[in-house]
Amino acid sequence: MPPVLIPERKMPAGFESIGQVDHIYDLVNEGRVSAIRNSIKKLTDTGVELENGEQHEADLIVFATGWQRDLSFIEESLRQQIFRDGRFRLYRRILPPEQQRLAFVGYFPTLACPISSEIAAYWTAECFSGDLKIPSVAEMDEEIGVLEDWADERLPESPDGIFTGPYHCHYINDLLGDMNLSINRTNNFISEYLATFEPKRFRNLAQEIDESKRGSGAAKRGFYFSGLHALAAMVIAGIFWIF
Repeated sequence: MPPVLIPERKMPAGFESIGQVDHIYDLVNEGRVSAIRNSIKKLTDTGVELENGEQHEADLIVFATGWQRDLSFIEESLRQQIFRDGRFRLYRRILPPEQQRLAFVGYFPTLACPISSEIAAYWTAECFSGDLKIPSVAEMDEEIGVLEDWADERLPESPDGIFTGPYHCHYINDLLGDMNLSINRTNNFISEYLATFEPKRFRNLAQEIDESKRGSGAAKRGFYFSGLHALAAMVIAGIFWIF
């Protein structure tokens, strides 16, 4: 990696697990892309002016805001309820148990942030509208404690306790289950667990939420060929083969 692209601060734990495009490193090393570490003073008609006075033309500006989370915009007494002992206290990584009119949506990293953030937004809307049954404050605190214990074991270097990374599928399943929606998003267990985790699995989520509200129980989906079905088919085939 070109030295100019090495962060001055230590990157968050698990960051290396996120898919990175390394082609940019080759472009920098070949001199086809100029990497400059500085702050933007202002935008100009043709690009940017940096704090050191340099001006550079730019066709595209990417505001990469980094991974340092700052809650200074929240009043101190409220911030202490949300952030204790260096960790966020958020039920489902969204809702502060003691401040249930406040929600953090998309505030934590996963391997599929657009998907997890959108489903978290649905969850929040259902919560704020009163259509989502949430546990008591004591039960939420207990669940947060369980999650923190898990994070200490699986992600010991995650400082704030909300990095989800490659475990986003489990997190999304929790949100879907809370909303009484089907966790299985395909029609068979093979594609469910081995196929690519694509956004189209959730394309009808708004419709499913509406159907779940109008009906009783989870919104109905098509037939799902489970592992139990496969086992039963094998047993039946074996019986026919024997006799």
